[in-house]
Amino acid sequence: MLKLSEVLNQFNLSAQVFYAGDVCGTLAFEQASPLEGHMHVIKQGRLDIRAGDAWAHVIERPSLVFMARSQQHQLRAQVEVGAQVVCASIVYGVGNNNPLANAFPPVLVLPLDEDPRLAFVCNWLFDEAFAELEGRQLAINRLAELLERASLQTGMLAGLAHPQLHKALLAIHSAPAHGWSLLELASLSGMSRSKFAEEFKAVLGQPPGDYLIEWRLGVAQSLLRQLKPVGLVAHEVGYENASVLARVFRKKLGLTPLEWLERQRELG
Repeated sequence: MLKLSEVLNQFNLSAQVFYAGDVCGTLAFEQASPLEGHMHVIKQGRLDIRAGDAWAHVIERPSLVFMARSQQHQLRAQVEVGAQVVCASIVYGVGNNNPLANAFPPVLVLPLDEDPRLAFVCNWLFDEAFAELEGRQLAINRLAELLERASLQTGMLAGLAHPQLHKALLAIHSAPAHGWSLLELASLSGMSRSKFAEEFKAVLGQPPGDYLIEWRLGVAQSLLRQLKPVGLVAHEVGYENASVLARVFRKKLGLTPLEWLERQRELG
């Protein structure tokens, strides 16, 4: 079965610790670049999380909080109790409107005592982060890989956990340039075309053809940010030439590939 750690490479995902310390009162985070999400690891104390208009999450035991998409939020700890946290930005090589980011709910809370591996890596992260050691980057990257254990009902991660659908997803992710047909993907999954299409939409939340287009666009965006020529990018993701890729970009994003790339540069 395809692991999330294998998928991360296609999105050039990276993580960077930017705060490690005590929270007494409120930490506010403005909506970041559309290329970023956030990860917060709470070692001890009580922490309230506000995302949107309400304080919707209360953390009372060591936990990992993952926000895959950029959003304004706040962390609040009672002054008399406080909390110890490590905060990191999660940066995608493409925008966070991609199948990977969309696979997660807006706020995902994973208690550390429910997964020994998660607890081990988070404790490692705390030791490294508070000592300002280089190993903290390795720890935060390992946390990103462990998110594959998140219990999700729909989206890409649910598809990767599906005993049959994951075979079709592996094929799409491994070879986006191939002209995948519904029959081919259904055969890989050991299902009829109608059953495959029905199950895929129920689990992934969209038809196979739409998912394939979004995946190709995500890979194309990643390649464009590596300054690959548009014609080469088109070939790498299964389109005949740059003009065809440009039509898909305009239809889905309202921009040509070069216009999209310029917009990303402006956003930093």
